[in-house]
Order: sequence, then structure tokens, then C-alpha cells
Amino acid sequence: MKKLTVDEAVSFLRNGFLVVVPTETVYGLAADGISEESVRKLYRLKGRPKSNPIMLQVSDMVMLDEIVAELPEEARKLIDAFWPGPLTLVLPKRVEVSDILSAGTGNIGVRMPDQVLTLEIIRKTGRPLAVPSANLSGRPAPISPEEVETALGLMPEGDPDLAGIVDAGVCRLGEASTVLDLTGCCQRAATGEVGSGAGVGKWKILRDGPVKQEDIESLIGLP
Repeated sequence: MKKLTVDEAVSFLRNGFLVVVPTETVYGLAADGISEESVRKLYRLKGRPKSNPIMLQVSDMVMLDEIVAELPEEARKLIDAFWPGPLTLVLPKRVEVSDILSAGTGNIGVRMPDQVLTLEIIRKTGRPLAVPSANLSGRPAPISPEEVETALGLMPEGDPDLAGIVDAGVCRLGEASTVLDLTGCCQRAATGEVGSGAGVGKWKILRDGPVKQEDIESLIGLP
């Protein structure tokens, strides 16, 4: 797979291509998160079911505010403590965010990665990136460029929509991020709008990862 510089990756992403990017957790397959056409390419290349949402990665709080409809106090505390880092927060999305990313739930997973190259790519692209793990659906998430090649099952000539990889060696943590549903902490849950239905002030870990339940409880209380 072709190795790309940060600026090359930004150019490809802006032109609708997919790029493999490093994070501190695992390698991700990135697309312009605002372009529905680019996101559809992600689903196709990964063989991912349309019922499985895709998270967005941001570089700063301004970008976050542009994609989430509500940011409860619990989210702010967790962001202060763990971002940039391996914690994905599920929150109500803004209507501007494509429904294909949320699989029709009205919610979106968001994270700020703790990887300088990928943060720079997001900043320079100027848009949140849709970044699921860089593997075919159902296979283990890759933590090195070599594992990316195996996980995607690429032929030597590659896929026409995949531009290449930003190589940062082996991922520091080697474990996918913790995914935390905070929609029950939002006002929308109280008013009966789209949400997890968990109830106001409630949260739920959807995927275990580097940020542990006790870490979360110490900041925002019991679920």
C-alpha cells in the first residue's frame, strides 16, 4: 500500500478518497465524515452492515459543536479528563450529519484521537473524519501497517478508492477505544426525543476499552 504524507492524505480525503490513518488505539480507515458518498465507500470497502454506525473523529471543540446537538455536563467532564484519548462518546447528532453514519438512531459516536499525525490531518482537512477500524467487517482491528494489509485483504493493485496509508508504526495502545453512550444524560431523553432511553443522568458502556468503568464513575457517578 502506498505510504502518504500528511498533506497527501489531506488532499486525497478532500477529493473523496479513503486513507488509512494511525491512532493511539488501532489503525483506522478514514473518509470525509460530511461527504455521504465518501462514507458509503467506507461501508463498501469494509463490507460493513448499514445497521452498524460509524464514529467521527474531531480535532477540537469547535468541530465537535458542529456535529453534536447536545453536550451534557457529564460529557464535558469526560472530555476534560480523557481527550485527546481512547474514549468515544455517543451523543445526539445535528441534523447536518448524515443519517448513514448513525444508522438511523439519531446519535453519533465522537472522539478526539491522541495521535499527532491524525489530529493534523483532521485539522488540515477542516472536517470531521469518519474513522472505523481499518479491517474488513468481523476481522481483528489492525495495530500496524502490516496488519492493515492483511486485515483489508488487499490485492497488490489495491482498491481504486483507497489512496494509501499514513504510516506511524505500531499503535501505542493497541486496543480499540472505550465507547460510552451518554444519550441518557441529555435533555432529549427527558423529552422523549431520539436517545438511548436509558433515562436522564444515566450512561452505558457499549464497548470496553482503555478507559475503565471506575475511571468514568469517579467523574460522573454511577450509571
